[in-house]
Amino acid sequence: AEDSCAELVQWRDRALRLQAEIDNFRKRQQRLSEERVRDDRERLLRAFLGVADDLERALKAEGGGAGLREGVELTHREFLKLLEREGVEAIEALGKPFDPEWHEGLATVSHAEAGVRPNTVVQVVETGYRIGDRLLRPSRVIVAA
Repeated sequence: AEDSCAELVQWRDRALRLQAEIDNFRKRQQRLSEERVRDDRERLLRAFLGVADDLERALKAEGGGAGLREGVELTHREFLKLLEREGVEAIEALGKPFDPEWHEGLATVSHAEAGVRPNTVVQVVETGYRIGDRLLRPSRVIVAA
């Protein structure tokens, strides 16, 4: 009877370990699935940023009628609202200290000429975006040195 009791305890321990391994596997698969969805979403949103850039360039271009400009402005605003609904935020850069985590420096200018403190962003060439604390694309900037 003692042998069968010990064997029962052994089988019970094996079953509990197996159940724990299955739980850990399930949790790991769930986490991998969530990461894949997040990465795919970010890849898609990153691709959309090019459209926002094109609209921004169209707004800055000379020429074209007032109606065309109004249409582009409306499209640009709606597009930015779509990004915002998805949790995408523009990275504030102009006048801020240069932060290599969020900004990509393209060039420097003299801080004395620019009339600002060294290491200050003086121009944003391309707006950067993030989702929460994750970078989608850095702001491409010109910095005072």
